[in-house]
Order: sequence, then structure tokens, then C-alpha cells
Amino acid sequence: MSFAGKLKEHIIGVQYKNACCRRSLLLGILSAKGEISDKASVSFNTDNVTAHFAASLISEAYSKEAIVAPPPRGGRCKRVSFESKAAYRFISDIEEGNIPNIEKCPMCHSAFLRGLFLSSGRLSDPDKQYCLEFSLKNRTNLISELLSGDGLELKLHCRGEEELLYTKNSTVIEDFLALAELQEAAFHFMNIKISNDFKNDANRHRNFDTANITKAVNAAGEQFAVISELAKRRLLDKLPDELAQTARMRLANPDMSMAQLAIHSVPPISKSGITHRMQKIMKLGRELLSGSR
Repeated sequence: MSFAGKLKEHIIGVQYKNACCRRSLLLGILSAKGEISDKASVSFNTDNVTAHFAASLISEAYSKEAIVAPPPRGGRCKRVSFESKAAYRFISDIEEGNIPNIEKCPMCHSAFLRGLFLSSGRLSDPDKQYCLEFSLKNRTNLISELLSGDGLELKLHCRGEEELLYTKNSTVIEDFLALAELQEAAFHFMNIKISNDFKNDANRHRNFDTANITKAVNAAGEQFAVISELAKRRLLDKLPDELAQTARMRLANPDMSMAQLAIHSVPPISKSGITHRMQKIMKLGRELLSGSR
């Protein structure tokens, strides 16, 4: 299964505790792919697994039974259709260039982004390339504006008659995964990125000793190992207060992205600020570990 396929499988398999989040996820799907006809008819095409998942969300959100069937022109995807005046009005607003306020709790926006990705997103295997894209037909400008509000700047590309929003910027991809609360995927993506960066560096410096390169890759890619060892040796208190606070936060939250660590810092700081702190922690941490032997 592809990297994107596994990620979508994870999104579908999560137990969403709040009904408002399940509804927000459905609205993310409808925002990307929903089509309307008549006065209450709504439909969209998607893959088989997502189709049946969406049908269950529709049943809960609108108390309507959705029909899942092959699309009129055939193909491997499925067409989901149902009747709902509320859903019809929502998609009408989307087509007029407006996204209504859907957030009922702090997790609703993350759920909306998950639905958006589930219905229209593709994410390349980071081992091969960094590329996140969304296939949105005539809604690229609207979704681009929405994502831009989250600090995610994507580019427009036309592939035949298909309009795509895409980015090959690894930092933007990491931030999207963090905002969608897909921490495991974000952490996996960052680890591969670190590994790839060192591999590329190694290729540019072939005269380096292989053992030293491997040691450098492992050391630079293991923030958590360094901080854990500092804690084990009771050396965290030897760091400046703000660095020690950040180190303990990373130790307690290994799945958080740098953007999330920045937000949860007290007081909150910028992503560049938390990155600078982490660089200091790694530098001072290695010095402390070296001096305590």
C-alpha cells in the first residue's frame, strides 16, 4: 500500500470521540468533492473504502442514507449520493466562494483538514520525493485561501484538465500533517527527511570515513536520545531554564512537531524560535554528556 494509502487508512480507522469532529471531517470531504443538483441532491466520487466511511458519516450527520455505487462512466472509484438540504446549502456556499464556520471544538479544524486530504489529497512516499497535492477541480482558489490562513502556501498546477494545489516544500508538508494532528506521519516524515539530508550530504563528501558519516547521521537525527540521556544522568537542570523547559516538553511529547512545541511553549514562541532552542539543546547536551563521563 502507498504512503498516502496508509495515511488515509489511519484517518478512517481513528475513533473520533466528538460528533462535531466527525461532522467536520465529512464537511472536509464535501468541500473538496461535493457536487449538487436539483434542490437537495448531493454526490461525490471517491475510493471504495472512503465511500463507505463517508456514508456512515452522512447517516450520523444528516440522518440520511447514502447510496454507494459505481459512477455513471465507470472506473474503480465509487459515487456516493444522498439528499440533504443542509448539505446542499453547505456546498452551495462553497461554490459561491465561502466556507462557513464549522468549528465547534478545538479539534474540528484538524478533522476538517483530514477530510480534505482523505477525499482529494495525495502525499508521495518521502523516501522517494516530497510532494503533497490536492485535486480540487474548480475549488483550488478557495481551498488555497483556507490553507494560506493556516500558514500553508501551496502552488497551482494544471495537469491536463485537472487543477491541482501542490507543494514540494518539506516544511509545509510537515506543518500540514501537524495541523491535521497526524503526528505519527509527521514524525515519520521528519525522520526520513533527516536521514535523506545526511545521505545527500554523504554523497557530496565521498571521501569522508563511512563510519564517521554513520555516526554523524545517527547523532544528528536523535534529538530524543540526547535529551533522554541528559535526563537519565540528571543533567537537564544544567541547561539554561528556557532550554531545560523545552527539553522536558520534547521528552514528554515525542510525537509533537516543532510547530506544535512552539505553540505549547509557555509563553508560546515562533517555530524558528523553538528550532533555535533545539539546536542549542543539542549543542550543549553533547557537551554536558561528554563532560559527565
